[in-house]
Amino acid sequence: MIDWARALDLEQAGRNVRTDIFGDWHRDPWSWPEQEWLLSKSGMSHVLQNLNDSGVRRGLSLDVPKENFSTRPALVFDPVDRLVFQALVDRISTKIIGQLPRWSYSWRLSRRSAAAGRYLDMRAEWKGYRRRLNDISGLYDSALTTDIVSFFPSIPIARLIDCMYERAGSSDVTDRLADMLGSWDRMAGRGGLPMRANASSVLASMYLRPVDDVLLSHGKSMVAGRSLFNSYALAQGTASRWVDDVWLFADSSADLRASQLDLQETMRSLGLNMNLGKTEVLDGEDMMTKARQLEHSAVEVALLEDDEPNYEPLDALLDRVISQPEVASHTSVRFATVRMRRHCRFDRVEELVDVAERMPHASDSLARLFRESGKHVDLGDWFVDYLHSKWSKTQLAPARFGTMFPSGELPSRSVIEALAERVMAGGVSLSLLSLAAQRLAAWEKDDARALFRELAKTADHPQARRVLALAALNAGETRDWVSRLLGEFQENAITLNFLRGRNFNAVPPVADFEGV
Repeated sequence: MIDWARALDLEQAGRNVRTDIFGDWHRDPWSWPEQEWLLSKSGMSHVLQNLNDSGVRRGLSLDVPKENFSTRPALVFDPVDRLVFQALVDRISTKIIGQLPRWSYSWRLSRRSAAAGRYLDMRAEWKGYRRRLNDISGLYDSALTTDIVSFFPSIPIARLIDCMYERAGSSDVTDRLADMLGSWDRMAGRGGLPMRANASSVLASMYLRPVDDVLLSHGKSMVAGRSLFNSYALAQGTASRWVDDVWLFADSSADLRASQLDLQETMRSLGLNMNLGKTEVLDGEDMMTKARQLEHSAVEVALLEDDEPNYEPLDALLDRVISQPEVASHTSVRFATVRMRRHCRFDRVEELVDVAERMPHASDSLARLFRESGKHVDLGDWFVDYLHSKWSKTQLAPARFGTMFPSGELPSRSVIEALAERVMAGGVSLSLLSLAAQRLAAWEKDDARALFRELAKTADHPQARRVLALAALNAGETRDWVSRLLGEFQENAITLNFLRGRNFNAVPPVADFEGV
C-alpha cells in the first residue's frame, strides 16, 4: 500500500487550501479551523483514512448568483475531501500544467522553475493579466474576446480523467483522484468539475490545452513579420487567457473571425460551448476601452489628483451601475464600492439601497458598503422585507446582505426575529444558516441555544450540524450536547475531535465575518 504521508506534500496542500478558502463563495464564519487541525498528529489519521477510502463525503450544493439573475452551481466541500483533493492535484501539477503558455494566468506554477504544488500569487497573476491586455491593446487595432458557457460544470469528467491519465500516467494518486472526480460528477444537479477550488482550476487549465494550442498558433500568426516578434511579450503570440476568459489581438477583424471559428470547433471537440452572447470582435476605441478597463482607470486617476479628488468619473460609473443594476458586473460594483469606502464617499449609498435587491450577484460588496457607511442602522426593515420576498430566492444573497449587521451591535428586534423565523421554517441554504446561527449566538445567547436545540431535531446534513455546533459553543452550550449533535455522523468526526482537542472551548468567528 502506498505511503501517502511520504507521497504527498500535505503541508503544502494545507497552505494552498487556506489561500483558496479566502475567496470562497460560501463564507464559513469560523473559516474552517479544522483545516489546520487535520495536519496535526491527531488529525492526520482522518486524512490518511480518506486517501485509502473510495468516493467522497457529502458536500452541499450552493447556487451562486451571477449577473442578470443567472446562477452557477457550486459545491461546499467536506473539509477532508478538500485537503485530499488539493494534495492529489498538487502531486501531479508539474505533469499536467507545468508547460502552460506564458500568457495563461490564474492558478499556475512558476513560469521559470515549476515546482509541484507551488502556485503563483493570484493577485500578482491578475495584475499580470491586466498588464498584458493593456500592453498588447496598444499594438493592435482589433481584439477577439470570448469565454465558455458554464465552463466548469460543462467539462465531461470522463474525458478530463482520460486527459489526466494521458499526462500524468496511472498511479495510486491518479486513481484516487479519478475516483473523487467521478463521485462528485454523479451528484444530482452538480455534474462536471467542482467549482471554487484551486485544484479544480488546475485540472481545468490542463483540459484547455487544445484551446491554448489554437490560441498559440493564431496568436503567433498575428505577429509574423513584425520587428516585435522576438520581444518577450509577443514571443508566444497575442493571446491571453484567465481561466476560460480569452483574448486574442490582431490587425484584422477577418483574421479574428477566422480564429473564432477554429476556437469554437476546438471547444466543441472538448464537449464545451463558446459563449456567443459574450463573444465580440472589438475595434479601435471600443477595444481599448474594454481591454484596458478605461472606465475603472479613469476613476482611479481622478481620485488621485493632486489638489483634491475628482469624483465625476466615479459618479459616472455609479450612474451606469444604478441604471442597469441586474447586468452591472460584479467587478464594477466591487471596484466602485471599494472606492466609495476608501474615500468615505457615502452620498450615493441610498441610491444603491434602492436597487440592491436587483443585484444579488453584488450582495457581498454592497453589504460591506452599507455597514462601513453606517447605513445598516436604517436598513432593518429593508432586510426583513427582502428576506421574505421573492428577490431573495437565491439564498446566498440574503446571507451576504445579513453581514451588514455587525456581531457586536444589536440590530432591531425585527432583524433578530426574521432570521430566527427564517431558519426555523426550514429549507435554508448552508450560507444563510451559518449567518443566522453565528449572529444570533452573538446577539442573544439564551434564545439562540433554545433555537439551535430545535433546529438540531431536523438537521440531517453533517455540515448543517457542524454550523449549529460551533455557533452553539459561542452561545454557551454544553459540551455534552455538542458531542451528541456531532457524534451521529461520521463526517463530523473531525470537528468533534478538533473540539475535544481544545477542551470544547468556543471557536471565535473571524473578525471580517463578524463585521468588526
